[in-house]
Amino acid sequence: MTSCTTLTVTRANRITYSSAPKTPVPCKYWIGAGVSITGEAIILKQGAASVGDWFWMGTVGLVVLNTGVSIFRQGVVTRVRMLTDQS
Repeated sequence: MTSCTTLTVTRANRITYSSAPKTPVPCKYWIGAGVSITGEAIILKQGAASVGDWFWMGTVGLVVLNTGVSIFRQGVVTRVRMLTDQS
């Protein structure tokens, strides 16, 4: 299982990237699924689908996308807090 890449700041103020703690479902899958669902809603909107079909699919897609971004953000915050506690 892979995890999202997070920003790490070392003592020498060098920026590196490393893996965040593992989550049950890595945030890249949440982000990817959200983009895919939202894209599908856009395709439905351009077609002849009713408003209810593309609206609710787009809403669910944005919720899933924001869930992935939130998980990624929390990983970055946790990582920065771990690094500042070790100093």
